[in-house]
Amino acid sequence: MLYLTAQKVLSPATGQTGINAFRYANAAVRSFELLRTADVGELEAQELEVPPGGNDVICYLDVLAPTGTEAEAMVRSLDALRQTWSNERRGSAEIGDVRALFVPGRIPSETALGEFDALVPRLLAVATAAPSPLPVETHPIMVLVSTQLDGRRYALDQESVRCLRGVNGPEWRQASVTVDDVVATDFADVAAPVFGALNHSLVLTLTGLDGPRLHSLFGGVRFVADPGGKTIWEWPTPDVRPGYCLSCHQHGTLRDAGPGTFICAHCGNVQPTDGLWVAALS
Repeated sequence: MLYLTAQKVLSPATGQTGINAFRYANAAVRSFELLRTADVGELEAQELEVPPGGNDVICYLDVLAPTGTEAEAMVRSLDALRQTWSNERRGSAEIGDVRALFVPGRIPSETALGEFDALVPRLLAVATAAPSPLPVETHPIMVLVSTQLDGRRYALDQESVRCLRGVNGPEWRQASVTVDDVVATDFADVAAPVFGALNHSLVLTLTGLDGPRLHSLFGGVRFVADPGGKTIWEWPTPDVRPGYCLSCHQHGTLRDAGPGTFICAHCGNVQPTDGLWVAALS
């Protein structure tokens, strides 16, 4: 089966919105109800307007179809879905073996069809795009770090899982790692990579790739607080300049992000000055 999705997304870090579309081959799923638990297959092509990882999905359009389905057959299901749409929070249509699903999410009902019309061409574009098993753009693999009762849990976000499937193959399965506080006390670089160099064993377990391959394919790996989305640590360590973050109050974590703009490598805050005048006052 082919699984195609076009998603309107919002980046909490930058405020950027856009439509990201993905096509997966060899999907082990026959209905939309099983998408959350089934293997969505191997990432085959993607069209990106917003860098993936940590984005909020505003609304989305999905298509499930047999491998080899022509775009015209998808258009028929999409047309049927649009014609029968009645402002529900979840609408679907099926023509033959082609199924289409539209979920407007937080979009007001009066503008939902406009969003649907914007998603359709992006979905059809990725449906006919040339296969590209490796990520089209280079973005760090995202590791979500959540605090548990007695330790920390490390797991990949869903976009990273999809990208890694394109490299490791459709049979690859994601893993998570939980480190107890007792272990963290003795092995700080395992529990919190911010305290040491990249822990290659941890990253290899999570991604199936070693550090050099992660760097060449994706540009590195980024550890992000879950929930919250703040960057805890990333590898390779970004080039930073002297400065003071006005949000997380860290010193020496700012990167140039354009004329008169700075971004904090620790928390992702964007600010118009280097903040040193505030640091001097304190």
